Amino acid sequence: MIDFLLNSDLEGNVGKIKNIIKYACGNAYVHQKNSQTIFVRLKDLPLEYNLKFKEQFSKPKKKMSDRTYLPNTTQQIHLESKETQLLRNFFDEVVSEFKKVQKKESQPQEFIEDTVSRVTQMMDEFIFQGTYEKEESLYSVLTYHIRQTLDMMYKNYGFEQDGNRVVSLASYLYLKDNTDILDSDYGWQEQKNELMEFLDSFLETPFWYAKKLLSYLSQQLDQRLLDEDIVFVTFYFYSLQISDLPNDVKCIVLAHGYSTASSLANVVNRMLGKNVFQAYDMPINITLDKVETKIIRYINDYSTDSGLILLVDMGSFNQLGERLSNHIKSPLVIIDNVSTPLVLEVGEHIVNGNSVTEVYEAITVENRIQKQLIIPEVNKKKAIITCCYTGIGSATQIQEILQKCLGDSAKELTILPYDYKKLAENKMYETPFQLYDVLMIVGTENPKINQVPYIGLDQLINGEAVSEFAELLHEQVDIDSEAFKSQLIFNFSINKIVENLTILDAMKVLRLVQKAVKELEKLMGIEFSNNQLFLLYMHCCSMIERILRKESVDEQADIKEYIQKEGHNMELIHQAFQEVEKEYTIELPLLELRLLNDIVKD
Repeated sequence: MIDFLLNSDLEGNVGKIKNIIKYACGNAYVHQKNSQTIFVRLKDLPLEYNLKFKEQFSKPKKKMSDRTYLPNTTQQIHLESKETQLLRNFFDEVVSEFKKVQKKESQPQEFIEDTVSRVTQMMDEFIFQGTYEKEESLYSVLTYHIRQTLDMMYKNYGFEQDGNRVVSLASYLYLKDNTDILDSDYGWQEQKNELMEFLDSFLETPFWYAKKLLSYLSQQLDQRLLDEDIVFVTFYFYSLQISDLPNDVKCIVLAHGYSTASSLANVVNRMLGKNVFQAYDMPINITLDKVETKIIRYINDYSTDSGLILLVDMGSFNQLGERLSNHIKSPLVIIDNVSTPLVLEVGEHIVNGNSVTEVYEAITVENRIQKQLIIPEVNKKKAIITCCYTGIGSATQIQEILQKCLGDSAKELTILPYDYKKLAENKMYETPFQLYDVLMIVGTENPKINQVPYIGLDQLINGEAVSEFAELLHEQVDIDSEAFKSQLIFNFSINKIVENLTILDAMKVLRLVQKAVKELEKLMGIEFSNNQLFLLYMHCCSMIERILRKESVDEQADIKEYIQKEGHNMELIHQAFQEVEKEYTIELPLLELRLLNDIVKD
C-alpha cells in the first residue's frame, strides 16, 4: 500500500490523496470491525484505482515493513525513527534509574557513570550512521551555528572547541530535530525538575555549559529550548571530562607521522580520564619555522598564563625554546624523545595539581632524553597573592573583596588566590613568582617568604596595616590613599565578609556563628585572638554554605588517628555548634570538625 501511494502518478491535490486514504481505511474497517487490529491493503482502495495497481504490477516493489498507526493520538510512536526510539528508551531508563537514586537504592555517582556510558555509545551511533544526505543544508547550518557558539563560549568562558564536539552535537540535534519526544510522558514530566536540580548540584559545570550552549542555539535557530536536550548534552559534556583541572597548565604532544602525536595524547587522556593533552601530528619534512608558527598561534589563541609544556619526538625541536622566548608570557618546558610513559608521567603531575616548574623538576632525565625550562623575557605584571590556611576557597573570597576595594584602579594589577601550603613549602619556586612581580601577600596565615611583604587580614580589619598596604600599592597604582583606606576598612568589616562568603542571610549566620564561638571559648576556657576569631567567622560561614550545597572537603587518610588524639576538642566544638546544626538541619562532618580544631589549635 505505502509503495503504491509513493510511486503512483495520482491526479489532484493533497486533499484527493487524503480522501483515497480515508476511503481505504473505512473500507478495511467495514470488513474487519470485529478485529483488534485493522489491516489496510491494496484491495481496500477505491475501485477506480485497481487499474493503476495493474499498471504497476510488473514493476519491482521495495520491501517495506508494516506501519502501525494508533487512533486518537497525535504521537505515533510506531512511526518514529530508530534514533527517536533509542532516545525515548534512553530517557525512560534515565527516569527509572533516577528514581532509584531518590529512594537511595542506588548511588548518585553510579547513576551518573552508567548514564554517561549510554550517552557515549549513542553519540558514536549517531555520528557513524550517515543519514544526512537528504538534508545536507540543514546539517551544515547546524554545524556552522554550533561552531560559532563554541567559539563564543571559548572567548567568554574558556570552553575549548573541538572538531569532534561539533560533529557530535550536530548529529544529535539533527536527528532529534527539536522534537519534544517526551511531551506526553508522565514519568518524565513528573521527574524532570528534580533531575535538573540533581544535575545542577552534582554536574554543575557541564550542566551550566549545556544550558548556555543550547540557549544560545535556540535563539540563533529560532527553536525551543527543551529540558531533555539539556539533560542529554549535560551528560555528554561530563563524558568529555571538561571539569576544571587543579591548574591550567597547557600540554602539547608534537610528533612526526600521520597520527603518532594524536595516538599518544588520546591513549593518555583516556587513562587519566581527563583531556590534559592536545596533539599536533606533523609531516616528516616539516620545517622548524612552520612548527614555531603553529606554537605561536596556539599561544595567541589559548591562555597559557600557568605555563606550557611541549613533549616532542626529536632533539632538534629543543631549538624551539630559544625561538619562542620572546613570545611566551609564562614558563615553557620542552622535553624530547616523547613516549607513552613520559606523557603519562607528565599528565599525572598535571592532574595532581603540580605547577609547570614542579613538573620540570620531577621529570628525571635518562639516556638521551633532554629537558629545558625557559622563563619569559618580558616585564612581569604586578600582582598581589591572597592565601588562607583553610584552603583556596577562602583565598578566592579575599581576592574578590580586594578587587571590590580597588575597583577600576586595579585593572593593571593581578590579584591571585593561591594555595597556602604550597607557598609555605616551596616559597619563591612557586608558579606565581615566575609569572608575576608579586608586591605582597595578603592572607590569614603568613607563609614566611622573606623576599615578599606579608600583611595579615586581621591587621587590615583592625586598621593596623592599612597604611602599609596603601603605601606598597601606591607605588604601582594611582589611587587616592585616604579614600582607599576608607573603602578597605569598610569592605573588610566582618559583616561585609560574611555577605561575600555565603548565600544565606548575613546577619543571621553571623549571630549564630558568634554565639557558637563564644560558647566554644567558654567550653574550652580560652580566649581566641583576633586572627583566630576572623578565621573562625569566615570559615564557619563558608562551611555552612558548603554543607548545605552538599559539597565535601578533601578526604584525609589519617582521620582515625587524628580523632584518637584530638577527639575531646572535636566533641567540644561539635557541642558548641549544636544550635547551628539545629537551625540549618545539618550535621558537621568529622572532616569539618578537624578543620575547625586546626584553627583553634593554631
